[in-house]
Amino acid sequence: SQTDMGTSKNYADVTVTDSNGNDVSEYYDIYLKFGDLTVTKRKIIIKTESAKKEYDGTPLKNGKYEIVSANLAEGHTIYVNVIGETINCGVFPNAAAVIVFDKDQNDVTSNYDIVVEAGNLTVTKRKITIKTGNATKIYDGTSLTCNEYKIVSGSVVTGQSMTVSFRGSQTNAGTSKNIVEIKIFDVNGKNVSDNYKFEIQFGDLTITKRKITVKTGSASKPYDCKPLICKEYEVINGSLLEYHDIELLFTGKQVAVGESENTAKLKYVVNEKSQEDVSRNYDISFEFGILKVTPSNNNDNSGEGGDSGEGGDS
Repeated sequence: SQTDMGTSKNYADVTVTDSNGNDVSEYYDIYLKFGDLTVTKRKIIIKTESAKKEYDGTPLKNGKYEIVSANLAEGHTIYVNVIGETINCGVFPNAAAVIVFDKDQNDVTSNYDIVVEAGNLTVTKRKITIKTGNATKIYDGTSLTCNEYKIVSGSVVTGQSMTVSFRGSQTNAGTSKNIVEIKIFDVNGKNVSDNYKFEIQFGDLTITKRKITVKTGSASKPYDCKPLICKEYEVINGSLLEYHDIELLFTGKQVAVGESENTAKLKYVVNEKSQEDVSRNYDISFEFGILKVTPSNNNDNSGEGGDSGEGGDS
């Protein structure tokens, strides 16, 4: 006999009797080969429904289901409990637990081949758009940062907190992005940033060049066949930073009688402390002094003869 799912032997006892009904089994050598009694599982197909939402920090559930096929034995009852649940982003099966009881409330689930065609529970990332601040200053040798931002669209789940760590920095003349790193934590301090999709509109950190006006010196002399050169200069507008020194390449000179500009161009601006060339951080304009060579005053006309005195030697 076999009642539950499974296989057992079809055991039998054999008795041989004669025509008078007497048991004569002892005169026979009887060999028994038992067959199998097999009870197969009844198939049950359950289909759970799907659900989808944007991450909001609360569980996503859908308890709806459909019994696609349930070939239950007489007196048996099926119970379905949809247990699928997820809070975090991703796609997860909407699982179900199925139990079958007989008429005496005995659990006979093992006698059934239960197939759950699970729907999908899908939580999509919560979108937030953030714009970081802009900042501008004139080069002063220090780093430029800006710890300002605003949420352009989207929001953080109620009860959760957002931390914004600013990574952007600009020291030399030029522009770079005001980069940030964003993390979001739930009420228990757990990092839930993976449940968000961040779109960041980076602001600009801009350092403009420091404007300096340099005036080259003026000089004059009488003509002497030698070039007139003047390597003097002064900063007449703006200022160099501390420890910064300007080096000029003077190109102006005057040899002949006349005048010309004492031209020069920038060689470099050096930070004497670090020996770094910081020329790229300066916008230098020039006002040129005048190199003037005048006619020589060395005209020797003192060779005229003197008066002769009477009787005197001439």
